[in-house]
Amino acid sequence: MFSSFKQFKRTSVACVAIGSIFVSGHALAAGTAPGQNVDNIASVNYSVGGVPQTVIRSAPGAGNSTPGALGGATTRFVVDRKVDLHLVEVSTGPTSPVIPGSLNQVTTFFLRNDGNDTQGVQFTAADFGAAVFGDAPNFPMGNIRYFVESTAPTASCTVATQPALMQFTLGTDSAATIAALAPDTCTWVYIVADTPADSENGEFSNVELTATARAPNTLVALLANTGADQPLVVDVVFADDVNATVFAQDQYEIATAAFTVTKGSAVIDDYVSTSNFKAIPNALMEYTITLANNGGAQADTVQIADALPTQTAFSVNAYNGNADVRIQVGATSTYCVAELGGDSNLDGCHRTLLSGVTTLTVRNPAIPSVPAAGSVIVNFRVTIL
Repeated sequence: MFSSFKQFKRTSVACVAIGSIFVSGHALAAGTAPGQNVDNIASVNYSVGGVPQTVIRSAPGAGNSTPGALGGATTRFVVDRKVDLHLVEVSTGPTSPVIPGSLNQVTTFFLRNDGNDTQGVQFTAADFGAAVFGDAPNFPMGNIRYFVESTAPTASCTVATQPALMQFTLGTDSAATIAALAPDTCTWVYIVADTPADSENGEFSNVELTATARAPNTLVALLANTGADQPLVVDVVFADDVNATVFAQDQYEIATAAFTVTKGSAVIDDYVSTSNFKAIPNALMEYTITLANNGGAQADTVQIADALPTQTAFSVNAYNGNADVRIQVGATSTYCVAELGGDSNLDGCHRTLLSGVTTLTVRNPAIPSVPAAGSVIVNFRVTIL
């Protein structure tokens, strides 16, 4: 035991100092740029029998055994290229309301370069057959296209909140690829599509945007190194998948007016009976047209056209002394004059006479709109011939 302790005291005592790591260039939030040399060297200081010895510095490969502060050589590797795109749709629900037959309907996606080098990006867009936001699609959108925001990419990429000045503009945002997206910058990409005229209220259509990383500017395909690391070669690593491709989906929701139109009639007076009036010649008949909007969107520019039976004559001044038509929205009633030949007083009501048939038209401003889940009642009177 004592002998071993003495032997321990006589052995060399070494202190190893690891040299600083030196990286040329600068570090980004997404990481050090590829191709940067990372160099360092270790220094070994030691004593033998209490006598300090000359430092020995490290070297790669076979190493270094020659003492001296200038000896040895740095160990080097180069930073590899990380390809990492981040793509999400920007809303938490479907794009709505989308009207049947409407053109150039937009869904918006957020794209950020989380890699450590500038990337080119190519896109595809297509109908998506699976559920989005829990809803399966009912129909495909038509004329599906995609465009990149024309405003220069921004460095404010912490959240997918689109700046007010970066919104889709048809004809201005026309690029279909990104030649160069710098690390830590982001932009927005739009799917633009047309809505089939036969789509119905409450239906959904789902779309998918695909973004594929490419070589900057040339947009040639990238090849990843899936084998062993090459310390002195810039390897390409796909962080997303084997194709350097990411996907995101969005949804269109149809929200439109859906009318139930009801027309009824009632005899107001037959000028013969004291009650239980009958539809006899010279009797006064009132028509009631009810528009009930069962859809999910307000209906604008509503127009009612009613060709009167030739067995009847339109009754003028039927309401409030000089009004011809009553329009009721909720508990509020308004009135208009349906003058013959055109809407000269611009109140929204008029009559036309063509080939012996009188047609009553009621429109804006008499009926400015019909809100979702709302209704409008129109009354007018005729005399039975």
